[in-house]
Amino acid sequence: MQRIHIVLLALLLPAMSLWAGEPAFVARWNFSSATREAGVWQTAHAVPDNGAVATLSFEGSDPVYGYTKKGSVKVRQVRPGDGFIFSAPVAGLPEGTDIDLGLYIGMDKEGTSSWVVEYLDGRRWRDTGLGLTISKGPHSNETSFIGTFTLRKAFKGNMFKVRLRCTELDAAEDAAFYFMTGIRRAAYFAAWPSGGDKPKRVLMLGNSYTFFGASHFALLEIAHSQGHRLDVGVNVKGGQNFLQHLALDRSRAVIAAGGYEAALLQNQSQASAFYASDPERYLYIKLMSEAMAAEVREYSPDCRLILEWTWASPKNDWNGHGSAEVHDSLLEKGTVELAAAMGADISPIGRAFTLGRAEGLPLYYTDDFHQGELGSYLKACVNYLVLFGGPFGEDVSDCGLDPAQTARCREIAMKVVQP
Repeated sequence: MQRIHIVLLALLLPAMSLWAGEPAFVARWNFSSATREAGVWQTAHAVPDNGAVATLSFEGSDPVYGYTKKGSVKVRQVRPGDGFIFSAPVAGLPEGTDIDLGLYIGMDKEGTSSWVVEYLDGRRWRDTGLGLTISKGPHSNETSFIGTFTLRKAFKGNMFKVRLRCTELDAAEDAAFYFMTGIRRAAYFAAWPSGGDKPKRVLMLGNSYTFFGASHFALLEIAHSQGHRLDVGVNVKGGQNFLQHLALDRSRAVIAAGGYEAALLQNQSQASAFYASDPERYLYIKLMSEAMAAEVREYSPDCRLILEWTWASPKNDWNGHGSAEVHDSLLEKGTVELAAAMGADISPIGRAFTLGRAEGLPLYYTDDFHQGELGSYLKACVNYLVLFGGPFGEDVSDCGLDPAQTARCREIAMKVVQP
């Protein structure tokens, strides 16, 4: 089996040279029915990323490899000591290199598990200080994770490996661990020259308006390409509003970790419009927003709260509002009023979508509701500028998208954040 891995890597992964100012590698995985049809997870037990830059594999004592109904990779019969391995060919990595790992992963049976992130240094796996919990239960959800660690000495090998290793498991023996599918990006793995500055500690809470297209991963990538580092606590779950987040184990845990300088808070996508349409009927939206603000400040008293202004969507006749103009207006009005109640700044993503939509940019997913990959990129650009200011410098990451379209997204983001 080891020979199969080596052959697969040799065919797909050209070696990367040392670099200055650019990433040594950036790998992004999206899984779908095509992943299942290709079949390499069950044969080679390894799958390349979207651009054949790196591979994801699994090593364990007695694993059973398979696929989810939608085509993502999964593994059963996981034991403590087993782990997922991310591998990328390099021509060495210098001291100070920042390694990013982003994951969206879950388990299919009730229980909980603990995992640590390590990297292979010669023949020894070294602890990075990063860890996460993957669990399933009435108040849990798939784990969204973003972690960055810095190499304290040069890496001299030609294959850089990071392992997500299970350390504790309290679940049924046949519990499976799986990555998310489709536009819900499964994983992100990259190596960047160190920005040198102290990481900005940022909390991110949201739902599908965040994880479609993985805007949280894109924000990390854009920041690194501009020489900035992030230390992120994140939780995303579809359909959640602030009150529901406050009932989720993982959301409460990342909030309680504390020490955040900024918090990007994304409420249920239509909450602001509902509140603006009838403040008395939807008073609970204001109350939940104030409750979220209070909870974050309890653990991070000096945190800068940033309420995300969501966007109008064509689906269902502009969500029942009859026109883009009315939908836009309600979202803006509600966001301004709720941000004032929270004592929060605003990330004007909705305004950016309005401008991009007018230019015909393909911002929406096929459902005409969620953001597609370019819409996710636009959101990440706006959030980047809200966090770090502008203008953008040179060599901004396109996150694997069309350079002309991403350049226009950056121009729009600059227009709405720094008019």
